[in-house]
Amino acid sequence: MLGEKSQIGEKRGSSVLAIKAGFWYVVSIFLVKAIGFITTPIFSRLMNKADYGEFSNFASWQLTLLIITSAELYNTVSRAYYDFTEDFDCYLSTITFTSCGITLLTYIFFLLGQSVLSKIVTIPEKYIHLMFLVLLFQAIKQIYFARERTLYRYKTVATVSFFNLFIPTIMAIFLVFFFPDADRLALRLYGFYVPTAIIGAFC
Repeated sequence: MLGEKSQIGEKRGSSVLAIKAGFWYVVSIFLVKAIGFITTPIFSRLMNKADYGEFSNFASWQLTLLIITSAELYNTVSRAYYDFTEDFDCYLSTITFTSCGITLLTYIFFLLGQSVLSKIVTIPEKYIHLMFLVLLFQAIKQIYFARERTLYRYKTVATVSFFNLFIPTIMAIFLVFFFPDADRLALRLYGFYVPTAIIGAFC
């Protein structure tokens, strides 16, 4: 591991490495944006306005709460590579467990105050459990991506980013298309976010 870090450190000033990293970063961003752009009109036609709005509300709250539950600890990874070179993996483990702890505490807080908080977020209780499952693994995934970027493994980031969107999106489209209208909100939520959580677990 230390030998790998030393080799990466020697290459950090390389223009070739910078170009490669930049290329794969652009590829990963393009793939994410492209899938979102292509699937938006598909779901808007398959789902009624109420269900589409409920899904958007869920997605918005998930992104908002992620800032709290992750404490944006992934932003410290690149600096920690230099500050904790010999204990880099230990540092990553520490912030991963810290993020998981914050997520669990926030989940307990939601469960205790669900009568009030449910009115604020306007998300049915059955989906709150799904949201915190996603938040748990989303934070882990962010730390994993930060680690791979710090080590200039942009191909890995691009590949995982693609499968992280492609597999859940295809699953959600399949379920929404082939099942009744009444179940489409639940099917899209579980069809998209459960595979996302599973990929996060592998990360």
